[in-house]
Amino acid sequence: MTSATAPSPRPARRAVDRRDELADVVLDLTAARGLDAVSVREVATAAGVSIGTVQHHFGTKDALLLAAFERMVQSTRDRVAAVSTAGTQAARIARVLGQLLPLDDQRDREARVYLAFAARAASTPTLAAVQSALLSELRAELAAVLGGRAAVERATLLLALVDGLALQQVSSAVPLDAGTLRRVLARAVDAVL
Repeated sequence: MTSATAPSPRPARRAVDRRDELADVVLDLTAARGLDAVSVREVATAAGVSIGTVQHHFGTKDALLLAAFERMVQSTRDRVAAVSTAGTQAARIARVLGQLLPLDDQRDREARVYLAFAARAASTPTLAAVQSALLSELRAELAAVLGGRAAVERATLLLALVDGLALQQVSSAVPLDAGTLRRVLARAVDAVL
């Protein structure tokens, strides 16, 4: 009798896994040291692969950065989509916006990465397109929940508040605690409603 062995992962699946792994390394490096500290060499070293492996999967540093940003944006989208629709309008909005604030280690990392990429997007059209798509989706989703008079403007105001709070939080020597951030957000949501 021969023993059956599980088939090895398809090469395409392994390539996707490697791309995701390398993109995650970019996100980790960006969160820890900023986007300017990210190089193909640094990514390869941190991932334990050769520079050639990174170049094989992405071709250019810009392609690597774009893939990492897209991966982080998708993670944010997934988290926002998983937010419960139960409760009051204000509670739903606060839960969605809370996914964008640095309230825990994962969201702190994402806020640092998002802000670094947002600054770079000002001069990089491909990154700007990803950022613009995310903001448009979030604005439309919030406007739909807000409904009524000036929904898009109120959604824009809330997103700007969250961006400002995230920036203050990750750049402050003495950041606010998560409870204070949640209370500030709740007051802003109440004021906009």
